[in-house]
Amino acid sequence: MARKRIILDPKLHQERPVFYHCVLRLLDHHKLIDTVSREEFHGLMRDQEVFSGCRVLTYCLMPDHVHLLIEVPPGPEERMTEAELIRRYSANATPEALDFLTTSLKRAKRDKDDGLRAELCEPIRNRMYDLIQFVKTLSQKFTRRYNRRSNRRGTLIEMRYQSVVVQSGLGSRLAAAYIDMNPVRAGLVDAPEDYRWSGYGEAMDGAASGHNRAREGLVRAWLAASRPGADAKDWKGTAKRTGIGAAHEAMLTGRPLEAFPELNDGVTEALRESLANGDAPEADLETQIREAEMARHRAVGAALRSRLRALSAGLAIGERPFCEMIFKDYRDQFGMKRETGARAIMSGKVNLSKATGLWTMRYLSSD
Repeated sequence: MARKRIILDPKLHQERPVFYHCVLRLLDHHKLIDTVSREEFHGLMRDQEVFSGCRVLTYCLMPDHVHLLIEVPPGPEERMTEAELIRRYSANATPEALDFLTTSLKRAKRDKDDGLRAELCEPIRNRMYDLIQFVKTLSQKFTRRYNRRSNRRGTLIEMRYQSVVVQSGLGSRLAAAYIDMNPVRAGLVDAPEDYRWSGYGEAMDGAASGHNRAREGLVRAWLAASRPGADAKDWKGTAKRTGIGAAHEAMLTGRPLEAFPELNDGVTEALRESLANGDAPEADLETQIREAEMARHRAVGAALRSRLRALSAGLAIGERPFCEMIFKDYRDQFGMKRETGARAIMSGKVNLSKATGLWTMRYLSSD
């Protein structure tokens, strides 16, 4: 059975944000290999963030496809003012469209025509805080720019992009690291920080104008579930706490996060309980837990160097209850004989779900 894209209601997940790993592919062997095209895409992506309210936590512009880790927060509880709407609309509207909106709103306000004001503003508001609209608008605007410069017509980016729901926590950390490791897996660079056109590369480039924004995105991928107010200041950390920059580097290289215990998720509660229920003395139990921790980091480090299809085609990535919740809510999109939602994430012959506690929703082998 063909499965539709799964889009969760962000208003139902305000306590623990939900992210999406999206993959956009270019048609007809076109390539994002020139600096102008990549700069244009990057600029349009950031402008679209300002308008829509969606956040790009990290990204990677590969030669023939693009990876985005996107957060779609719930819209503001209070109605957005017209002044704020115009400010955000100006981020990606043409001068002519912006002038038409501002002139029309002034006229409607002068005439006390509330119906016209709503008619002008509601379609714009409805395009905010929406994953599909974010990707659609970004793709269309970049295609128009590319076509004008290349003297071509028609679609450039596949409209049926891939997307996977990613649970915040270890799921979003793994997805962010997987995205940042793309150029290493493809053999374009030896180290992820050397690739300019990625979130991690931008974050590590102190000379880049957007490096603080890139750092803030990765901090949010790591801390959104536990510390919603975290920002770019958490990248470097303090004397008592390792920064997210070092923690992300540790995940990219497969090293344990011993200096950052609150981020070291450890073994799953089920594994901890199963170890505790044995007859091993307390000292041996702690040894087993540390060994399980090390095994997890080794498994993640190795997996990031191979293609994990679950992260681009697995429908969802998260803890087992998270996958089962989605299965229950979207039951009609799965076969009638299917009884459970969670499926193991495989990296070669390694069951990554046993090592990490993360699951997906489709049986997919890695390449």
